[in-house]
Amino acid sequence: MGHTSLNELNFVKIDFNAPEILNANSSTGFYLEFPSIFSSDLGTGLVSGNSIPCEAESGGASVFPNLRCTLFIPTNPKNLRRIYITGFDSIPSGT
Repeated sequence: MGHTSLNELNFVKIDFNAPEILNANSSTGFYLEFPSIFSSDLGTGLVSGNSIPCEAESGGASVFPNLRCTLFIPTNPKNLRRIYITGFDSIPSGT
């Protein structure tokens, strides 16, 4: 995880291990959820629905060039903050 200063995007590495194969189509995606201990905008300064930079790597190489991450800010501050991830081809289980 990296951090430079406030008002700059942080870099967070999340190791993801799919419990089952995720096949992509136009409506496929999944959420990463963060508890309310994080600021509503996850410290990005962005509004709900904005894209945030994201990248998927496998073996150190970037994969899924069409990957898109979208921030969803809860209307109730006690609810989970979410990043919706789309634009991947398929994620085999166990990877």
